[in-house]
Amino acid sequence: MCTLLQVYEDLSTFQTELKKTTRDVVAQCYPLFPKEPLPKKRHQMFVKRAAETLLSNGLYLRGEPDEEVGVKFQGSHL
Repeated sequence: MCTLLQVYEDLSTFQTELKKTTRDVVAQCYPLFPKEPLPKKRHQMFVKRAAETLLSNGLYLRGEPDEEVGVKFQGSHL
């Protein structure tokens, strides 16, 4: 832990690096984005369908769901 704190001098830097790493891992594990460039509307539809499929299949779960899981995906923000 001491080495970790030496590398990341403050919590803000650590959180930023953690977010970057998490974003990269999630992008590799879950195919939410198209591999090739698409027009904006097709890109949005691809992401929406991929997210709906992921949520409907429960692929994002690791273990038992808790009380926070279960919010139905509406896709209104896409």
